[in-house]
Amino acid sequence: AGGRAVSFYGMIPMPARRMDSTVLIAQSCDYMTLPEFKSMGLHRELAGHAMERAKEEGASFAFALMSDNSLAVGKKMGWDFNPPMQVTSLPARKYSVRKAMYRFGLNSLLQDNAEAAFSDLLIEPSRFENSLSGTQFLYIHYSDDFFRYKKAGGGFHIEVNGVKLWLKGGLQLHIGDLCFEHEDQLEPALEEVRKRAAKAGFSEVIVQCNAQSPLEAYLSSRYALRPSFDVACSDIDGKSEMRFLRTNYGDFDTF
Repeated sequence: AGGRAVSFYGMIPMPARRMDSTVLIAQSCDYMTLPEFKSMGLHRELAGHAMERAKEEGASFAFALMSDNSLAVGKKMGWDFNPPMQVTSLPARKYSVRKAMYRFGLNSLLQDNAEAAFSDLLIEPSRFENSLSGTQFLYIHYSDDFFRYKKAGGGFHIEVNGVKLWLKGGLQLHIGDLCFEHEDQLEPALEEVRKRAAKAGFSEVIVQCNAQSPLEAYLSSRYALRPSFDVACSDIDGKSEMRFLRTNYGDFDTF
């Protein structure tokens, strides 16, 4: 429109693994259209172009973690759905100091303050492996390139009681993924995270997990879980294993 961008559709290529095989998949992320250009089919047209470009680059299928806002669009466009992610909240303190910081425009301090609370537990991202590694599922490969891309999001990694966690601060403390070998490691680790979250001003710790994962089995026996993001997939090459895809909250483009 006169050289002005009026609509956008974003897609991010990501290597994924299942057992001994590696495949390229594409995460559908942000899309937007200026109000005066809506209902003109631009979203569907750009999605088609994005899928064609992904196919040219060798992607097997596209996926998206869909919120309530994008779910209707995904269904309308014929996306398939895997089991939704699950979420629970671990209370940390009664009142959120961080909400007050947000109201006063201190957003830039939120992430720095979160990481500082765990400074003695920090580990390099290269030591963190997707918790789904070694399972029957297809999962995002957490390579050095992947974490370089994620660095802009401000997350960080820690290890406590033998459990490795990927954390990100905001109004709440979010767990993007966590890796453990034995269930008896988890409760002390989560309790330490909760204590430090309280000292940093968080009122709660948000834990997201994959459907049918070991973490879901553990959390469901101790906490009330509820459905979170819907995991949607759209085939590109006609031979994908998209039904096996499972995701972590850290895979989300905004994490």
